[in-house]
Amino acid sequence: MGNHRPYRDPFAGVVLSSIIFGLAHGVSVILPVAIMVGLLSAILFRATGSVWPSVVLHCVYNGANSIASAFGFAPMP
Repeated sequence: MGNHRPYRDPFAGVVLSSIIFGLAHGVSVILPVAIMVGLLSAILFRATGSVWPSVVLHCVYNGANSIASAFGFAPMP
């Protein structure tokens, strides 16, 4: 086996995890936005070493969309 690590590059991990995050939210009009939120979450994780800032980002994003929807705005169809 040796020292072979194909996913050792942090950039590749950030991009791949962002795409997986986006796909996990469905292939629809939300996909590009979900990939961007995934990208921000991955960058936050790399910068802080903790998953909690990403959890807070996700909660704030979902909360903002819920509040906007309650007031008749449709940020995401």
